[in-house]
Amino acid sequence: TAPADITGKIIGEIVTLPTTSSTKAGYTFGGWSTGGVTYPAGGTVTIGTANIPFIAVWVGNTNTITYNGNGATGGSVPSLGTYVTGSVTPFTVTTNSGTLVKDGFTFDGWYTTSTGSGGTAYAAGTGTLTTTSDITLYAKWNAASYVVTYDPANSSSTSTETKMYGSSFTLPVAPTKAGNNFLGWELTVNSVANIYAPGSTFTMGSSAITFTAKWTGIYYAVTYALNGGAGTAPTQANVASGGSFTTAAEPTKAGFTFAGWSDGASSPTAASTLVSNVSGNITLTAQWTIAAPGIPGARETPRHR
Repeated sequence: TAPADITGKIIGEIVTLPTTSSTKAGYTFGGWSTGGVTYPAGGTVTIGTANIPFIAVWVGNTNTITYNGNGATGGSVPSLGTYVTGSVTPFTVTTNSGTLVKDGFTFDGWYTTSTGSGGTAYAAGTGTLTTTSDITLYAKWNAASYVVTYDPANSSSTSTETKMYGSSFTLPVAPTKAGNNFLGWELTVNSVANIYAPGSTFTMGSSAITFTAKWTGIYYAVTYALNGGAGTAPTQANVASGGSFTTAAEPTKAGFTFAGWSDGASSPTAASTLVSNVSGNITLTAQWTIAAPGIPGARETPRHR
């Protein structure tokens, strides 16, 4: 409140001017003004021939504007700024002059709270700020978005989607590829490859990524059974799905004639025959027919010398 008026003084009397308990946000009390002259609180004035009106003088404080990187991972904050309360020209908020960066985010100006909400936003390089006290402006960061690519590594095309930094998403279901088993989605980061199961959850980082389908070929066993034949059963290396192999040579069995290799589902296959488009495990069993006996009483034809 303003001091009480001073009354009952006579011409020529010297009066001491009071202080005041009044305040004004952003200002400092600077004394009392009358007739274009300012007197400090505690100063004196001589009573003249008329009443003297005094008006409080308020001096704008110099306020400091501080910049805060608010979690920046690189760059530097701008230098401090100042604004005098009541100045006609608002303070111009600086640009991102120190090239502040934050992994996974883009710079979006300055804000009066570190959370980017519940305060006032200031675009970088604009002159709109006025204040009655010191203030800290925090860098405002928006999560950046990056492209996620899925490469099925089969005859199908790649697909993409966009995800924000720090967001979680679910990897797609397994694609298909003839003659192969799907092992998972492979992601290589810094030369290190990891495989993620379809339907698993992944958290987006600060760069574009590509998941590539990881496949392993399907191989089938080919097994031979001699079915009483002589010697050891032939062996055959596993055959890739859709691949081919050549059946083993004829085995032997006393008193019998070899009639082919049978898989139990189709007609016997001759020895040394190409079998194509293998689609499952195969067991080939030797088939035999009884050898025709010799003709009783037949005489050997004489040889002429």
